[in-house]
Amino acid sequence: MSVIKLIRTLVMAAVAWASLPAFAESLPDVRSAVFVLVDVSKTWLNMASATRNEAVLKSVNRGVLALSKRIERASFVAYGQIGDQAVTQTLICSANYQPTLLTLAKGTTLRKEDELREFLGSCVKPILDRSPAAWTDISGSLSFVSRQLGDNKMKVTPYVIVVSDMKEERGSKGPVELNLKGFKVLLVYRALPEDDKKPNELETRLKTWRDRLTKFGATVATIIDTGLVEQEIAKLAGDAYR
Repeated sequence: MSVIKLIRTLVMAAVAWASLPAFAESLPDVRSAVFVLVDVSKTWLNMASATRNEAVLKSVNRGVLALSKRIERASFVAYGQIGDQAVTQTLICSANYQPTLLTLAKGTTLRKEDELREFLGSCVKPILDRSPAAWTDISGSLSFVSRQLGDNKMKVTPYVIVVSDMKEERGSKGPVELNLKGFKVLLVYRALPEDDKKPNELETRLKTWRDRLTKFGATVATIIDTGLVEQEIAKLAGDAYR
């Protein structure tokens, strides 16, 4: 082979190699999805609760970080809201988290724990700064999350963290049938001032949600938002929730 032909061959090989996508991007392996759904109705999102809300979401974010370590595989991580446009909403923020020691490619995929921590922190402000919604469509938000998985439901393990007082108000909307088979759901609930007068109503409300979500195929746990939220989120990856 002449020198000119050899150079031409090497140049063509280099061009072909450069045009190939990075391995991690060309073969995505998202095996889990972590959704945080936050109540944005006026009973949860209000000035009197502002400090508490921020503390709760920081605890949730620490829990998601701990959960991601236990999952030890690529995940889709997203924040959504529970309001009056639950079914037709869009995600507040979302990213793929694929932990690795090397940065193989640039893009929307997060590679480092610090990147995931920063991303989760950036999701909180748009929620806390918005105006309260008129309704609390928890069912619609869960339906929305279920539809985000599309045809991947069989290969993706979904984790859903619901941050709410769990008092649903849907206006004139009809009933919602949910497909939550394989979902692991944690209800991070808040007691309302009215629950102090009728504490049994809070227990009834939580039991109703546990029974309903279990009926639709989910595994459900609950924790009050002043409790060990971070630890309870991390436990979602344990055998007790499989």
